[in-house]
Amino acid sequence: MGKKTASRGNTDEVERALTAPETERQVVNATDQYAKLEEEALSIKDRIQKHGVQVKVLMDFIDSEITQEQSCESLPWAIALFAAFAVSVAMHDQNNVVLTTKEMIQTAFNDDANFGYVPGMANAAGVTEDVGMKVIWNIHTTDHLWAYLQEGAMASLSGGFYENYDPYNTNISNPKALLWQYNRLVAGVRLQQQIEPTGYDKCTAEELAWKFSGPCSPWDWVLTPQLKPSLTLNNPTRKEWLSLVPENGVTAEQQIAETFKRLDEEQYIDAATARLQVSFVLYNAELNMVTVVYLLFAFTRPGLIHRDVLPVSVLLDPYQHKITWATDIVFVILIARIVITEAYELQKHLKKSAQNDSSAWEDFKSYVDIWNVVDWTSVAGAIACISLWVTHCLGVDELRNWLVTSDLDPVSVMTLDPITRTEQYDRLMELLEPVAVHSVFAQHTMSIFPFVIVLRLFKSFAAQPRLSLVTQTLYKASVDVLHFLLVFLTIFFTYAVGGMSLFGHHMEDFATILRAVNSCWRVILGDFDMSQLILEGPGYFEAMLWFWTFTLLVVLIMFNMVLSIIMDSYTEVKSQLGGDSETLFSQTYEIYRRWRGKQKGERVSLEYIYKCFGEEADTEEERKLQETFIKPVDFMEKCPGLQERQAMRLLAKALESHDSQEGKTHTLSDAMNTLARLELQIESIFHAMSTIFSLKHKKTQHERNKTQQSADRKLAVAKQVMQFTGAKGFKSSPSPIDSNGGADSGQGLSKDMQQWMRSIERRQVSCAKEINELKRSIQFMADGLPGMALENEFREIRTLVSQLLAMHPMAQAVVSCTDPVQASDAMHVVIQ
Repeated sequence: MGKKTASRGNTDEVERALTAPETERQVVNATDQYAKLEEEALSIKDRIQKHGVQVKVLMDFIDSEITQEQSCESLPWAIALFAAFAVSVAMHDQNNVVLTTKEMIQTAFNDDANFGYVPGMANAAGVTEDVGMKVIWNIHTTDHLWAYLQEGAMASLSGGFYENYDPYNTNISNPKALLWQYNRLVAGVRLQQQIEPTGYDKCTAEELAWKFSGPCSPWDWVLTPQLKPSLTLNNPTRKEWLSLVPENGVTAEQQIAETFKRLDEEQYIDAATARLQVSFVLYNAELNMVTVVYLLFAFTRPGLIHRDVLPVSVLLDPYQHKITWATDIVFVILIARIVITEAYELQKHLKKSAQNDSSAWEDFKSYVDIWNVVDWTSVAGAIACISLWVTHCLGVDELRNWLVTSDLDPVSVMTLDPITRTEQYDRLMELLEPVAVHSVFAQHTMSIFPFVIVLRLFKSFAAQPRLSLVTQTLYKASVDVLHFLLVFLTIFFTYAVGGMSLFGHHMEDFATILRAVNSCWRVILGDFDMSQLILEGPGYFEAMLWFWTFTLLVVLIMFNMVLSIIMDSYTEVKSQLGGDSETLFSQTYEIYRRWRGKQKGERVSLEYIYKCFGEEADTEEERKLQETFIKPVDFMEKCPGLQERQAMRLLAKALESHDSQEGKTHTLSDAMNTLARLELQIESIFHAMSTIFSLKHKKTQHERNKTQQSADRKLAVAKQVMQFTGAKGFKSSPSPIDSNGGADSGQGLSKDMQQWMRSIERRQVSCAKEINELKRSIQFMADGLPGMALENEFREIRTLVSQLLAMHPMAQAVVSCTDPVQASDAMHVVIQ
């Protein structure tokens, strides 16, 4: 009785599980999902013929194709503009010539201009001669300065003195005069100063200055000076010219010695002197180049004298190579093309705005996008570069013409009186120095323009899927990078300020906050001298503590976090592009194929198709049209001249593009979270499947028990019948129960019983086969997903997986996986 009650309870449990409302909803959802998958399994061509393509989807695709085509066509022009500018700058600057001249002059006046001679020392050849023991870097006092100028700098210039002039370059016996093999001194040597106001009121502590010091002349230039501020002096004064022309039997060397002696006695350099500038001009006929050389001496208030040699060269023929004209003309033509294109686009925009009766501010916002700003910035930058170059050429032309008509040649200058000669010298510097300073300014300004041109390249990159991978990655990562920079810069500037406080009194590289920031950045890039930090720093322990914590926190941790942010964005952009995105070469071929088709009359332009539907859905009728579906026949009727082949291709590509854009993208972070969710969902699926198998097993066991009970009852009846017939004395064969033989009276009952037993066995085998078949299906899906790259094959797998929806709703998570690799990993977890 108890066994019968248990069997009835199992039956009720199975029936309740199979007829529950939740299970019925699962079956309905599974049916709908299966129908949807069957719809997706249709080919693109069948979907177009059956339903068509939404007009909005088609117009978006055509608009994107037009944008990509225009951007791809603009790429060669942007590259040509960049190449023309690069070649033009390289040919105008002549950096190889200018740099070699600079190195030669700096070597002559830094290393070879000796002073502090010791008499009677033997050189390497055993010849006794005076040897200079000091160079420009050994100048620490005013006495050193005058000695360097007289014994070193002026001695190096002696080969260019007028009295030593040799037009055939045959009188060059002094090794120091090798400089004058190709260069000639033009005019004399000019000395001038920049002075600062002096007085007790200029002192920080006036009462202490009266007691311990004297009048103060404050000046904020303490560290090593740079090139640009060194070329010009603020309110130059105390100007002196060394004419270097023999007069009244006084040679140039004697004139120099007398002038320097006089200036030293007059205290030409005093407490008010901030900078002393010694300058002269060289001309190289081989290169047709003028070089103004500045010997700079900056007197810091701590007492250190900064010294440097700064030559600035100017080519007197900017178009020495005639091909330079060609590069400049090409550059101007390319800029003119941008102006014409942008002006035409602006004219179209203004015309459309007039028709729409919109406000001026709305018109301005609709026109000003990032790429229009880039285009007009390119035009403005090009105009600025052209203006700077024209100004430079005009200044060079005026200088060259004046030199041709001047009296500064070695013969004519001898005949000039001192006043006229000084006026000629002043006029030369008035013309040359602005050109030299403007040349440096123009170089710094033009160095910005290549970055503007690169923005035009990015405009072309943005419309090409493969090229936009990097730019889109930077754009996607920009928000995270900006937030990361807030943390990074906080830590970075903390170490920069700490380094300035720790090393600032010992190393010039950490003396100011800007230099400390630059030094910390060099440490990040690996450009540092560890021995300098230890030897010149405050101590070994302090230097190592700062260095190790900085490299550990900033270099190893923070920089790797930047890489992870970039890689996360790169993965997302890469998943959006997909594996079948167009390459630059395929896009170029497609543009060529479209152009060839239009030439043969087999195609119409995309712009024409776009105009047939209206450029914008402004009216209610046009908006309704955007929501309708269009088939190839309707498409050809809407666009007269459109052939069926082109219409079908455009509709198919529009549908494919729309389907690919609907796919969900994943970043690395999303993938990790998705995997975690999938593990939980798969556990639920596995548990549901186990429950279903258990219920089916209980139902089967119940049926087997029921069948067995029926067979037992029939067997008992058969025994009773046999016993009854035997008792009555009827003749019969032995009972099938008691012997292997069969009796006529008991044969029918024995066969029924055997059939029932075989039926039970068949049910057991069928149930086992069903379970094994399900396991094989799951194994097939898990093993087959990674190797299936075609969309139709993947739909088949998703269809197979959708059959599990009738078992448990959690299988929906497996079906919704758009990535075959993720689905494969999920199914492998189920098997495990």
